[in-house]
Amino acid sequence: MQSAFIINLLKYNYMKQIFKFRAYNKQTGKMMMWKDIKSFGNLNKLLTLSFVEVMQYTGFKDNKGIDIYEGDILSDWNEVDGNQVQSKLKVYWCEKTGAWKLDHSFNQDKSSGDLLSDELADFAYEITGNVYQRQSV
Repeated sequence: MQSAFIINLLKYNYMKQIFKFRAYNKQTGKMMMWKDIKSFGNLNKLLTLSFVEVMQYTGFKDNKGIDIYEGDILSDWNEVDGNQVQSKLKVYWCEKTGAWKLDHSFNQDKSSGDLLSDELADFAYEITGNVYQRQSV
């Protein structure tokens, strides 16, 4: 994600309700939520720190009403060979289509994905983790 883009969104309070972010601190292993980021004194510095990963809110919520951010892992249950299996699919931004997608590729490498909006309309996904923190099972 381009830090200049994020800074401009925050600077001009552009569509304040839609644009929210969270940041993962790789040094502390902690997630900073939107309220913490807004209170951070120097956003330019935060966005340029190599040990901080900034993730954008997608504008969507899971089946429990929790905000979905890029990098979240969404899960639902499917029957495979008579057994219930939990899917674990990553949310990502697709530059090519300009849309949020859910990664359906075997290796979760973004080689195959469907629109997040379509997936949420058709299935009862819930957030079970994110790419930086352990997934709950």
